[in-house]
Amino acid sequence: MAPVYLRLRTMGVDLSDVRSELIFLIVQMVIYFFIAAAAYKFAINKQKNKQIV
Repeated sequence: MAPVYLRLRTMGVDLSDVRSELIFLIVQMVIYFFIAAAAYKFAINKQKNKQIV
């Protein structure tokens, strides 16, 4: 996100000029969110199974 921010602030480019970068970063953020949520759920389930047994 920093290169996009720097281009917007210091170079004065429009959002249309960095649209592809923003879309890529948003898609990457969504994918990482779901991976982190799945890992968190897996860790919780693993902990619950340890307590039951």
